[in-house]
Amino acid sequence: MAQTARLAAASFERTLDRLGTHGLGDPKELGYRAALLVTAEQAWTRHLGTWLSLDAVRALLGDVTRQAVHDLMKRGRLLALDRQGARVYPAFQFKGTKLLPGLPALLAAFKPADLSHDTIAAWLNRPQPALRGSSPAEWLHAGRDQAPVALAARRTAARLAH
Repeated sequence: MAQTARLAAASFERTLDRLGTHGLGDPKELGYRAALLVTAEQAWTRHLGTWLSLDAVRALLGDVTRQAVHDLMKRGRLLALDRQGARVYPAFQFKGTKLLPGLPALLAAFKPADLSHDTIAAWLNRPQPALRGSSPAEWLHAGRDQAPVALAARRTAARLAH
């Protein structure tokens, strides 16, 4: 870890030298913020798992059109996240070559709360007491009854909407 941090710091320093440091503020604060940005994205990726590109989703769903994928997203049947200017699709929402059973109902439960797709994706991957410590995604992937997940989603959405 120490070697990795030293290499990262040296690279960061070289990049700052090339860019110039005028108006960037306190160097310690700048380094702290840069480290948070890097580690936050890694932590988020670990939490949500693999992301798929539009082309990967199209292929997975049987070579459907771009418009078909876009329609799934617009109709609230598929989550899409924006990452560095690109739209990506969390892989957890697929089971084989189909959408995860129960996912559209869960997404519909969150619609009244008007939450971001990032928030919904995080909830779907967070262990829930009502699901005996399983995340909703794990619960659905295991083929368990969808009713407890739908109830948990409605309760969470109602709580977050206020």
